[in-house]
Order: sequence, then C-alpha cells, then structure tokens
Amino acid sequence: MNKDKVMTFRVSPKEYELIKKRCEKNGYQKTSTYIRKKVLGDSDEMLLSHEKVIQLYDRLSKLEGEFEEIKMFSGLSEYELDDYSDTLKSIDKQISELKM
Repeated sequence: MNKDKVMTFRVSPKEYELIKKRCEKNGYQKTSTYIRKKVLGDSDEMLLSHEKVIQLYDRLSKLEGEFEEIKMFSGLSEYELDDYSDTLKSIDKQISELKM
C-alpha cells in the first residue's frame, strides 16, 4: 500500500513564530506546505533565489561604477582605495559562486 505518511515534530514557541512569520512572508497559507518546500528544495524557490542573486549582482555593478566615480573625484590615493576595491571583488566572487 502506498499511503501518505504523517510527520510530526516539536518546535519551541519562538521557533514556531519564526516559521509562521517566514511562511506568511513567502505567501504560504499553510506552514506544512512551506516546510515541505523548504526541505524538498522546490525549484520555484530556487528560481526566486536566482533572481535575487541577479538583482544583487546588478546592484553591485552599479555600486562599482559609483565607486569608480568616487575614486576619480576623491583625491584619495590608490592605496587607500585598494582595500575597498578588494572587498568589492570578494563580494563579486561570492555572488558568482552563488550563481552556479
């Protein structure tokens, strides 16, 4: 027989409220549906995450452009700005890894 199985687990009141808020924030009416999709890695959620990464990447590109303008007009030495540039490159690398 292929009957559906029922799963039960306990959470603290604080955990329950957190799950409930996240469920509502993501537009789910039932916590069981939200938890199922989180555990099973729903492809729609993966697509949504991918879109967020692209948005972050676009924002980073704009910030890099603004940073270049600041460098031109700031009068700060290249050495002083290298730390900021390295940080942006590190963030860019992390975003690229997330996109894979």
